[in-house]
Amino acid sequence: MKVLLNHPAIPLAGLGNLNLAIALDRYKTINTRLPASKWSNTRSGQAINDLKYQRHTATAMLRIDPDFHYLANGLSDVVQSHPAYSRASVVTSVPGSNGTGGSLGELLGRAVARKTGKPFVTALGPLRGPRKGDNPPDVTGAFYFEDQICGSCIVVDDVLWTGMSQNETARAARAVGATEVFGLAAAKTMRN
Repeated sequence: MKVLLNHPAIPLAGLGNLNLAIALDRYKTINTRLPASKWSNTRSGQAINDLKYQRHTATAMLRIDPDFHYLANGLSDVVQSHPAYSRASVVTSVPGSNGTGGSLGELLGRAVARKTGKPFVTALGPLRGPRKGDNPPDVTGAFYFEDQICGSCIVVDDVLWTGMSQNETARAARAVGATEVFGLAAAKTMRN
């Protein structure tokens, strides 16, 4: 019950391939006295911002980075304490846009798998532009797996905006055998 009280569940309208989606936190702290452009980042939002855009931490150094540790531990805690997530057979992540396997979401997915003792299954996809701005790239039909998935699956991502990347990864996971798919993100944006 603590997980459900401390982490926002994500409405799944239009995300029919996901059984459930949870985020550690929102990206921004809501302050109705300020315009949204002036809202400060939450702890999760600031950690993501620092890791992706400020420090450009080398992949080899992420395991000792306190922000990465904070996010990976928070996501792993959700997996270990939520009944559906703890039963999942495998962990995967949304494929990164650069195709190297080194996006923050992919690295967090691998860390969650390692910390929870679950196998990590790699989702693949084409090179594409980053999901920024009002018109993110259409990823419909773009992701796939080379391995079969038996049982349920967790799809990890760093930031959940529209949910379409997680939903598309979930579709691809179901195509190779996943029976249930649960989305898990470090932060949810307020854009939709």
